[in-house]
Amino acid sequence: MEIGDIHNYYELLVIDELARLQQAGELQARGEMLEDIVCLALNSLPARYIRSHVDLSLHLENSERQSMTHAVRQAIQQAIIKVHKNPRERED
Repeated sequence: MEIGDIHNYYELLVIDELARLQQAGELQARGEMLEDIVCLALNSLPARYIRSHVDLSLHLENSERQSMTHAVRQAIQQAIIKVHKNPRERED
């Protein structure tokens, strides 16, 4: 068994959604700010571990996929608000 093959599916959803927001010009975060948004969003979502994206897509109902997408978007919006309210202080 290769443990490295196991991933949290929400990681992919969060990263894909953030990329979509950046490409659409709806998010200007970079570097540590973006990392903070990812961490906060993932910490507010349940873990959904998979071995393969194909495994999950075969067993995921459309309504569950929509629910996961909605949860990801909400988690990201809340993380963005929190990061903007409490930015990291620069360590210069």
